[in-house]
This record gives sequence, C-alpha cells and structure tokens, in this order.
Amino acid sequence: MMGQAGRETVRVERMGYGAAAVGRLASGKAVFVEGAAPGDVAVVEVLKEKPSYAQARVAELVEQGPSRAKAPACAGTCGGCPWAHLSYEAQVEAKRANVAEALARLGGVEAAQAQELVAPCVPSKRQWGYRNKVEFACGLDGAGNLMVGMHAPGSHDIVPEDSCPLAYPSIQGVPRALRGALRFVLGGQDVGLFR
Repeated sequence: MMGQAGRETVRVERMGYGAAAVGRLASGKAVFVEGAAPGDVAVVEVLKEKPSYAQARVAELVEQGPSRAKAPACAGTCGGCPWAHLSYEAQVEAKRANVAEALARLGGVEAAQAQELVAPCVPSKRQWGYRNKVEFACGLDGAGNLMVGMHAPGSHDIVPEDSCPLAYPSIQGVPRALRGALRFVLGGQDVGLFR
C-alpha cells in the first residue's frame, strides 16, 4: 500500500546478494531495502526506481521479522558488517541461498536442482571476533583532527571507530592505537597530515 510520496509498506522476503534485503512493491517490482531483514514489515522510502527494480531504505519498522537480531552499536554506520542486524543462523542460510540462486540465475541450473546441490554452510565457531584482517581509512574531520575508522556505507565519509567487534580480540583496539600513534608522531598536531 502506498502512503506518502515514495513510501510504501513492504514485507521483506529474503536477503539479497549484497547488504540489502529483497521484498516486492505493490506493483510487483522487486525492491532492495537497506537495513531490512527477512520477515520484517516496514514502511520503505523508495530512493531510486529502475524499470525492473527499486532501491529503498527502511523509513519505519512496523514489525520485526524472526531473523532480526540485536546488532552492535557501530553496525549500519561503519560499513564493516552490513548483516549484523541478522541472527547468525539467518546469515548462514542467506549465504547458502544466494549461492543456490546464483547457480540457477547465472549458471542455468534448474532452481530445485541448485537448492539440492548447495549444502548448508558450515558455521563458524565464532560469530564475532573472528576477522584477522580489517581495513581502516584515515583522514581529517572538519576541525583538522585525525580520524581512523571505516567508510560509511555507500560513501567515502570516514566513521571514526575505537574498535571493531568483528576483529579478532587481539586486534580489536587497533583503530584507537593507530590514531594515538599517529598523533604522537605528529607531536599532537593533526592539522596538515594529509594536505
């Protein structure tokens, strides 16, 4: 049902290949919704409409789906863990489903056969604190202060972070330590580092 201009209530069906979940607009057109989870009912704001699909964001979460989980505070802002709002079980199943769908869509395998071919994912022993490689960006904020963090989703804006919950425990504090070390090397002066 269509509400305000560009807004519509959608039931989310599944996760897509990237960070967005997939639902259908009232017209039947597929809509890729950033920040949604399977089973969610949400009022979405359509940001871009193409002939065969639309892109949207959650404007209001009407009903949470069963696969939604509590995400760390940084999730959704830093760009490092776009599926953090999903339960781990839902993440693992979505990854398997995406491989099966790719086999059918791109590989020409019958959909039912693709579902049979792709075995369930082997879950990790750790849901958080498993990455041994994390990439950080450095830059200056508007006041000339050094920032170390990750790029915000879909932009080059740096979101300062003191730690990353996906990183292996021994490297979780690297952003804060790196920022401190760089500031020390500069003698406490941030201005001019990247100019």
